[in-house]
Amino acid sequence: MSTLPPTTVHQPLAEMAATATELALALARGERTAQIGLELATARTVRGSTAPPAA
Repeated sequence: MSTLPPTTVHQPLAEMAATATELALALARGERTAQIGLELATARTVRGSTAPPAA
């Protein structure tokens, strides 16, 4: 039985951590934040574990 390489999603962890830290520090200082959510780009890498849809 062979193992297929998994499909993965890259998440920008360093950018996520930096953004969360900046938000936490601003809130600790009592500042109002302009936003309550943030979307960061992710990247999907399709590999052998993903099959095409059944016909």
